[in-house]
Amino acid sequence: MTQGSSTGNDNRLKLYSILLNNVFGFDMNILNNLTLRFRLTAGLTAIVALMAIVVVINLIQINRNNELTTKMVDTQAPLVQESLKLKSGIDASLAALRGWMVLNDPKFRETRKQIIELEIMPALTQLDALSTATDPEASELLLGISQELENLMGILKRIEDISHTPDNIPAQSLFTDKAEPLAEIMSSKIAKLIDLEKYEPSDNLRKQVLVNMAEVQGTLGLTIANIRAFLLTGDQKFSNKVDVYWLRNNTRFQELGMADTLFNAEQLDEWKAYVKAHRAFRKLPDEIIELRQQDDWNLANDWLANQALPAQEKLESLLLELSNKQEGLQQLGATRIKENSQEMITTNWILLGIGALLALIVGMSVTRSVLGSIRHLSETIMKVEETGILYLRASVQSKDDIGSAGQAFNNLLTSWHQVIASVNEFIDHLVSEVSHSLDSNQKTLTTMREQRQKTKSIANALSDLQNNINQVAQNAEQAASISDQADNEARQSVRIVEETRQVVSALSSELQNAHHEVDKLAQDSAEIENILKVIQEIAKQTNLLALNAAIEAARAGEVGRGFAVVADEVRTLSQRTHDSVFQVQTTIDKIQSRIVSVVGSIDRSHNCMESTVEQTGATEASLKRIAKGITTLSTMNSEILEAVTHQQSVTTHINSNALDISDFADQTFEQAEQAVQAGEGLSNLSIELKNLILKFQLQETDLEGAQQSLITPATETDIRETCETISLHNEPQATEYKIQDEEPEPLRLSA
Repeated sequence: MTQGSSTGNDNRLKLYSILLNNVFGFDMNILNNLTLRFRLTAGLTAIVALMAIVVVINLIQINRNNELTTKMVDTQAPLVQESLKLKSGIDASLAALRGWMVLNDPKFRETRKQIIELEIMPALTQLDALSTATDPEASELLLGISQELENLMGILKRIEDISHTPDNIPAQSLFTDKAEPLAEIMSSKIAKLIDLEKYEPSDNLRKQVLVNMAEVQGTLGLTIANIRAFLLTGDQKFSNKVDVYWLRNNTRFQELGMADTLFNAEQLDEWKAYVKAHRAFRKLPDEIIELRQQDDWNLANDWLANQALPAQEKLESLLLELSNKQEGLQQLGATRIKENSQEMITTNWILLGIGALLALIVGMSVTRSVLGSIRHLSETIMKVEETGILYLRASVQSKDDIGSAGQAFNNLLTSWHQVIASVNEFIDHLVSEVSHSLDSNQKTLTTMREQRQKTKSIANALSDLQNNINQVAQNAEQAASISDQADNEARQSVRIVEETRQVVSALSSELQNAHHEVDKLAQDSAEIENILKVIQEIAKQTNLLALNAAIEAARAGEVGRGFAVVADEVRTLSQRTHDSVFQVQTTIDKIQSRIVSVVGSIDRSHNCMESTVEQTGATEASLKRIAKGITTLSTMNSEILEAVTHQQSVTTHINSNALDISDFADQTFEQAEQAVQAGEGLSNLSIELKNLILKFQLQETDLEGAQQSLITPATETDIRETCETISLHNEPQATEYKIQDEEPEPLRLSA
């Protein structure tokens, strides 16, 4: 199977070589003279260069796409977005303006102001900022947008300012400022005329005058009402009614003018005022209707329809044109990005094909130049490993690293050949030396066994002696410790007795002092008793004085009642003093009796203390003699302990040396056993090494002749005799020491 695979590989390599020679004109034999490192580096460099070209091309295409994407994202899309935002702001501003115009609610003006500040102006600012980053055509459009927006904002501002002002609707202003005040004057004057007419005598002519007055008043009101309706609606029917009613009013006015001779003085004044107002009012209805019928009757609506909306449409057309252009540029940029991406994909596929072809060429060249040499070298190594034939050599056909490795392998085989020949000679000599060494080791082992037993006996005896000495030392140490403790206790007892004697003496002195103090206390109590007697006499005299005072107060009657109360209180106080003195006298008597008892106790205690001091002195002398004897005994125990300790140290040192000798004997015995085992192992290893050496073929001639010519190996008979000798040496010790459990297997020599 290996040979067939090798043949197939050779055929493929030859086919690759022919292909490269015929197609590319490249001679594969040139690679045989190049190093493997150079070939691999050159192939890798070519692939890396191709990858670098691919990366550079991709980076160029990606850079183009990034430029287009950046332009779309940073300029074109924001332009479209800000245009839409500006358009939305303008629409919202117009809606807020319409709300203001219709409802007159200030919140719509505030809303429009916020829309301008938060939507329109930021969008315009952003468009101005983006105009510098785009093409000139867009810049021109942005300039036109700015101008149109400024124009539109001005128009809307004028509309906002004029809305809900008198100037917004001239007809309404004329009606409010002139017509309506004059109509009120006329109505009030004609009403006054009617009121004054009811006081005049009635006849047919005056009745007709009154009817004309009433009709003038009614047609004036209807004229004003229809003017208001026409101003509000602009309906022509209200204008026609104004003409009809105002014509009738003028007719009745003329008729009243013809009858003004019938008016009294007061009516005449009212009539003159009416005539004056009527002349001023006469042309106003026609003027109001004419102003209302004009197209610009409402200036805000007219400006909104004829100025603001066209400006808005123009501005929105510019914004739409800008958005369409930017969207077209975005679509064009997206198309370019798509084309660049497709071009980059196509280029990558082309370069991928070139890279694959280059990798194929590099792979075939490296395979052709490297694998062939490696295969030949591998086959040679495997054959040497399988057969052990050392005269084989690898075929070296190139000067590269693999050729150097093949040459080194050939040199290695030559070195092995020489080494194995030398090792074979050495093994024969080693077998002989191992046999003699094994015999000597067995004799040494027997001697060491006897020495180890005697050493152990000596060590056991010394160990018993050391144990006895240790027991004596321990007892001596305990005796010394007890003596020291007794000495310390005796000294402490002497010190305690001496301190007790001193304390008893001090206590005796204190008792003597206490006796003197108690005597002084008895004297003081006697003095207190004398003082109490004096106080008792004073209390008796005070009681008598109080009694006399009470008697005198009783004699004095009502005048001496207060003094009697005082005398009674003094007598009560005197009685309480007498009782207290009696109680104190009783207490002092008890104290004096107890003082006498205490004095007796102190005298008895003093006598006992003196007796105790004498006994304590005798005890102290006895304890001092005992302490001296214990000190002498402790000194003797210390000397005994020191001698026993020295003997224990010497015995311990001797026992330690004996144990060391026993350990050394055990170690020597173990080393002897190990030496015997090592000798047996060395014998086995030499036999196995001999078998391994015999597996190698050193020449192409017959193996037996080659062995006889190159080395002189031991025969099978020699090896068996050596093994039997080793076994005989091992048999006597088999019962005590297990040096080798079984005999070595017999050698099977191919020779």
